[in-house]
Amino acid sequence: TLNDIEFACSFSNGLASVQNVDGQWGFINEKGEITIKCQYARVSKFNDKHAIVFESDMYGDYAKLIDTEGKVVADLKDKFVGFGLPSEGKVAVYDGVGWGFYNYKGEKVISINSSWSSVTNFKNGYASFKKEGDWGVIDNKGEVVVRSRYDNPLVFDNGMAPFIEDQMVGFIDVEGTKVIRPTFNEI
Repeated sequence: TLNDIEFACSFSNGLASVQNVDGQWGFINEKGEITIKCQYARVSKFNDKHAIVFESDMYGDYAKLIDTEGKVVADLKDKFVGFGLPSEGKVAVYDGVGWGFYNYKGEKVISINSSWSSVTNFKNGYASFKKEGDWGVIDNKGEVVVRSRYDNPLVFDNGMAPFIEDQMVGFIDVEGTKVIRPTFNEI
């Protein structure tokens, strides 16, 4: 019941994660009704109408991907140790060595790349990856469209992404061409 709720997070996709007095997590809707009961050890926020939830047993935490109805759409048990937020039909997964992407059915769509030490979620059809300390960009197929040479993750909006060079900000296009040279102090 709502009386048992001890902690609540902000809303995303119409749901907010809540923790009950027993330390279990679930979700409420914008009317304050519990729509997914408090039964998880940990949860992510809902993004792209999906969330990563973790169930615990005596052997550890196990990840599952659920939809806004609370239905498990992918069981990721024993496969990965790290996750990104669901976005654009994909969720970033980390196997302890490298990062890749799975779809919302639990199927591999971009293979684990052991040279990627970090990735961002997809936005506008692109995600950034970090390789040997520098950031680059992949497309929806996992093809490198901007090689890793930037100090910051590149997030494209309206076909351009800000980049940092010598502590100044400029903008590149999806081909990696510097469209606006680095002349800004911040964005």
